Amino acid sequence: MKKIGDKRSVRLLFLITIPLLFLHFAFAIIIREPYPSAIMPGFAGVKSEAKKITTSVRKIISFPSDGDSTFIAITDVFQNISPVGTNRILDRMLFNTNEQQRDHPARKKYDRLLSNILGVEFMQKAISLRSRISSENEINEFKDWIHHRVDKLNPGSSQDSILVLRYNIVQDIETRQELDRIITHKVRVY
Repeated sequence: MKKIGDKRSVRLLFLITIPLLFLHFAFAIIIREPYPSAIMPGFAGVKSEAKKITTSVRKIISFPSDGDSTFIAITDVFQNISPVGTNRILDRMLFNTNEQQRDHPARKKYDRLLSNILGVEFMQKAISLRSRISSENEINEFKDWIHHRVDKLNPGSSQDSILVLRYNIVQDIETRQELDRIITHKVRVY
């Protein structure tokens, strides 16, 4: 009678798990890191000589016809989607930041390494898939969807306009005091 923890089953477990982790890592580099992921950030503190930290924030502002503008939480509009996912959706559909991410030096290093391993032709197809720009029709449908969700969240009031903002907040690392707020993207949805 075989035990569950015998040497053969442990070897089999390792022989299956290790290649799956390598495939997961390759998928994360070539396409995009899935969420949740087995690739975790380091938990050690990152030493930095910088005195400032910049955080990117996205907000939706509604301007109802009856007066005061209101900030609408992104999590209210995108229910049941993680904050990481909503930020990626907004960046891809409204702010078109995919090309800026392509120029990151670490990304180029991985792309060069993978193109040597997997072939240049395969990597060009993967990069075009990852960097696909949304069509005008897809963007308009997305804007209509946001408008519909904002109307649903504010029953009884009609919207004159809806803006989606992406801005950077610059803070002092030690005191966390806000030093500056810079609007990087502003898109009128309605």
